[in-house]
Amino acid sequence: MKAIFQIKAILLLFILSSCGPSAEERAAIQQRHDDSVKNVAVRETQKKMENLQEIKDKLEGLNKRTVTYKSELANLKADLDVANDKLKHIKEFHMLRTDSDREQQIRNQDLVIQSIEENIQKYTSAIAECEQLIPQLQQQLRNQQ
Repeated sequence: MKAIFQIKAILLLFILSSCGPSAEERAAIQQRHDDSVKNVAVRETQKKMENLQEIKDKLEGLNKRTVTYKSELANLKADLDVANDKLKHIKEFHMLRTDSDREQQIRNQDLVIQSIEENIQKYTSAIAECEQLIPQLQQQLRNQQ
């Protein structure tokens, strides 16, 4: 009876030990889990790097645009000075010019000056917008790093 009980106990242990995954299967499951975690980490890192590059590209674009706008603004201001000088010249007395011609030339030059001033205002606003966005992007860049 004791021998039968021992055989049953050994068989029970054998049956229980054979249930479930083997050591190789457990190792394979663990490896798949580790690979999955690694892949998620790699994707997150890649996404973070892409976001950083996108912010850097935007920042670089804004800086270039600001420099271009400032250059254009300087040109417009020079054009405005030239236009104002021309208006002064138009307002002066000229031989053989009628008063109506003079007034028409003044109106035309006033329109030129007005157009230049409007463009100056547009570029000034665009520069202000860029200069407002640049610190925001720099802050985003610091936060991402």
